[in-house]
Amino acid sequence: MAGLPTSFTPQTLQQFQQLIASQYSQQAAKVANTDPKSTLAAIFNAVAALAVQQQLNISQAFALSRLATSSGPDVDSFCQPFGVTRLPQEASSGTVVFSTPSPVSGKVTIPVGTIVSTPSGLQFVVIADNSQPGYNASDGGYDIFTGQSSVSATVQCLTPGSIGNVQANQITQLYGGPGAQPIVGVNAVTNSAAFTNGRDAETDAELKNRFTQQMMSGGGGTNPAIAAAILGVQPGLTYSIGDQINPDGSAHSGFFTVVVNVAGSGTAPQSSLINSVNNAVANARAVGIAWTVVAPTLVPVNVTATLHLASGAISANVIAAATTAMQNFINGIGLNPNGSPTTCTFAQTIATLLGVSGVANVTGLQLNGGTADITAAFANQLVAGTMNFTTQ
Repeated sequence: MAGLPTSFTPQTLQQFQQLIASQYSQQAAKVANTDPKSTLAAIFNAVAALAVQQQLNISQAFALSRLATSSGPDVDSFCQPFGVTRLPQEASSGTVVFSTPSPVSGKVTIPVGTIVSTPSGLQFVVIADNSQPGYNASDGGYDIFTGQSSVSATVQCLTPGSIGNVQANQITQLYGGPGAQPIVGVNAVTNSAAFTNGRDAETDAELKNRFTQQMMSGGGGTNPAIAAAILGVQPGLTYSIGDQINPDGSAHSGFFTVVVNVAGSGTAPQSSLINSVNNAVANARAVGIAWTVVAPTLVPVNVTATLHLASGAISANVIAAATTAMQNFINGIGLNPNGSPTTCTFAQTIATLLGVSGVANVTGLQLNGGTADITAAFANQLVAGTMNFTTQ
């Protein structure tokens, strides 16, 4: 409604009492008697208390009605009536290999429900998976047959979220769960590939962005509608939409290209993500318009620099911290939603290194062997390459 304020300055109980007393004095042309036992003091206090309560109600209304200033459950309660709900966290899963010291003389079954873990105690449970050749529903698990010494099985992290995205060869502990029974003859387990499909729940910022795109979409067939469809596949995506552009950047009327990846990963997306995004876009694109969904071409950014240590700083610790900081910075650049190029600037790189604890100065900085910014064109994504730091 026109004319309504969009914000206000909260007042304390004492401020309301003083305001009421001041108004009384102006209207009555005499100073109000606000002694603790006076009638006016009691009235002023009661009215001020009601004002404070009303102020709390107004504050809550502002938080609920203005998405930009809401957080947590208030964001959910705002978005849900519009059919936009927060994407939940998901547990990671992947393949591990159970093995025996030598080929077995009789069938050995790895039961569904078997617990394995990382050395730090992060647990994974064996689950049924008909796509695995070694899975046998009749036996309730995965079989190592006579003459064989290993079998691949699918496991899922017992702790949902990105915490389950472990590196290769980290799931190495057998029978990590309480009360789990050992499997006779099986003495080793490992994951030859990293797990990457664990996801945290959609953040407030991600949900607000997706909600905004959805409200701007006009129902479908628009750039915001396509963006909302992409973001609705899973939390934590980075994407770029090239309108009337092929993946190679050439013009193509009546066509658009979607480039998508997991934000901050620094690696290529799985084919399952490309397929999921393709299906989501199919439901949002305009009828008769062709499109494609592709993975980005990864452009490594190799960083070389000399880090001048602050007093008391330990070289190995500073190099490790600088490496992590640079990897996070470069991998966090992601894709430009509007199809524009992205850039790793020289200035931002220096600022990132200077922000590392123990770094007093940076000299000899090179990006991919030069001193210029590194730019990635549409459908290309900058990712962290090699980090070569020396200290002085």
